Amino acid sequence: MKVSKKILVAVPLFLVILTGCSSGGEDKQIVDVPAATDTFVRADSKVEVPNSFVSKEGDFSINFPGQPKAESTLVDGKNGSKVNMTLYTYDMDDNNAFLVASSDGSSAAIAEDGPRKVLKNEQSGQLSSFGAKAAYMEKESDYGKFPGLMYKIKTSEGFYVVAHTYIVESRMYQLEMISNIEPTDDQIKSFIGSFKLLK
Repeated sequence: MKVSKKILVAVPLFLVILTGCSSGGEDKQIVDVPAATDTFVRADSKVEVPNSFVSKEGDFSINFPGQPKAESTLVDGKNGSKVNMTLYTYDMDDNNAFLVASSDGSSAAIAEDGPRKVLKNEQSGQLSSFGAKAAYMEKESDYGKFPGLMYKIKTSEGFYVVAHTYIVESRMYQLEMISNIEPTDDQIKSFIGSFKLLK
């Protein structure tokens, strides 16, 4: 199984935590993604992979290490509401994948528990999904005035996951790198560190 499949299994959990949504009632739509421009070089290979990606719909830019696939999912929320989640994924190979998930949630759902608790709940959901007992590194890492949490886990299958989640008003962004080799600080900076909000 490709490593991105493992990520995609875990991602819906944070949407449920953010919105109080059920996981049913999903309508999926494939979205075309433009070609990329910048360069990312893995420390353990000589491969140069281009990509600087802008999502106007998600209001962000990030340097993916290749052209990502985008998939939008409309999820049923409380009281008949609809919540849109878009996943941008790129498989470098069977053991290395990158993801950004952008979800429009509920301000009320965030205000009820507070953004810091929502971030911790998202982390707990990811730990459970990946069969990990605890993060081996975590720290609050905000984007300006917007709260964020960065953490690293090792899955039950031996993969390393570096995740950084932000709550920007009623939207949640989840950035993830997953690899069979622990990503270096430079690799994390090249992907997660390149994330920018457009507004």
